[in-house]
Amino acid sequence: MADIVQLKEDGVAKYLKTHADAIDGIDGKLVKASGNETILGTKNFQDGIQVGGVPVGVTNEACWCEDFTVNNLAAGIVNPDIQRFSTSNEDVFSSSGKVITIKKSGVYMIVLGVNYTGLSGWVTYGLSRVDGTSIVKRSLLEASTSGSNLLTYVRSFSGSDQLRIEFNSGNAGITMGKINLSIVKLA
Repeated sequence: MADIVQLKEDGVAKYLKTHADAIDGIDGKLVKASGNETILGTKNFQDGIQVGGVPVGVTNEACWCEDFTVNNLAAGIVNPDIQRFSTSNEDVFSSSGKVITIKKSGVYMIVLGVNYTGLSGWVTYGLSRVDGTSIVKRSLLEASTSGSNLLTYVRSFSGSDQLRIEFNSGNAGITMGKINLSIVKLA
């Protein structure tokens, strides 16, 4: 490799060295300030990470509903009462009747799992806003009369969003069991 030269004018350095390889004590290449690249190895950021000025990472703010059942669904749209609700932070989540309120804006991951029996025809399950606007849903068809299914979804919410679990069935009589919902604030 050619020698690395640093130009000086009146004894003051005017141009930096041109190769990362020329910096003593650095093994490998340096990470660029802009552009895309792959960085190998584990990096432990002690002061956090931000994207666009917003901290990212798991915030330990979550809510969940565990193992509840809705027997004998009626045909049409059903919004069950939220049962067995828990939260790690009441300043972020609350629940009343059929509604979970997300009190803080941010990016959230939603996981909703169900076991079902007695499926004949079709049923959809998911989350909707209180005004009925669907947020995310999954369709189950009569391929199997019983089984389990899980949906995972990431999206941003503004403060005071109110959500409901929603089932919509073409036929009555389906049982949705082991309903598990978790919502985790990511950023």
